Amino acid sequence: MLLSNTSELRIVANPDLDFTLAGTDMKLRGSVVVPEADLDLERLDRGTSVSEDVVVLDPEWSEAEALTLTASAERMSEHPLAAAIVRGAKERGLPLSE
Repeated sequence: MLLSNTSELRIVANPDLDFTLAGTDMKLRGSVVVPEADLDLERLDRGTSVSEDVVVLDPEWSEAEALTLTASAERMSEHPLAAAIVRGAKERGLPLSE
């Protein structure tokens, strides 16, 4: 699934999600794999503003470092994907920063 395709950002994701609705309870479970993402930081400096919930990751970071940073940034979000990221970091015993 193509999530973004601009001159600044291109993201391809493979979601495997299960959404259920029982009365007023909604549940979203699953995972999202991002096999491809390209970010042109130089173009972002030319007028595109990054929202406060965007996390730019260094390709040299390990998976644990990237997950720790992302989960720390998403820890206060109520979005189901953010919750899954935080849960994944906690399950791996990664420390979340304030």
